[in-house]
Amino acid sequence: MKTIKLKWKYLRKYINVNFIKPNSFFYYSLAFISIALLAVCYAFEGTGGGGDSVFHFQYAKFAAQHPENFFNHWAKPLYTIFAFPFAQFSFTGIKVFNVLMSIILAYFNYTTLLH
Repeated sequence: MKTIKLKWKYLRKYINVNFIKPNSFFYYSLAFISIALLAVCYAFEGTGGGGDSVFHFQYAKFAAQHPENFFNHWAKPLYTIFAFPFAQFSFTGIKVFNVLMSIILAYFNYTTLLH
């Protein structure tokens, strides 16, 4: 952690960076990335991968009619449980869910890195 502080102090000598603190830079970049990813979710139709993403969406969407989907090993049970409410809003809901999970995991990784 000392090397980061030393570099930050070195930058302050030459560049006026008082308006952005090291911790707030992460939050600003996280906000920017999340807005960009949400815009991509709504702007583009389709999937980013092969047919697996469509099958996982269908497992989550129809889990109420077929409760065995919550326990199906190939359907990723934990993913199906958390994605079930978002899957009811079509495939865009699943894309928003994936963006939210990415943001939450980035935050957890950042806090783990600090400790």
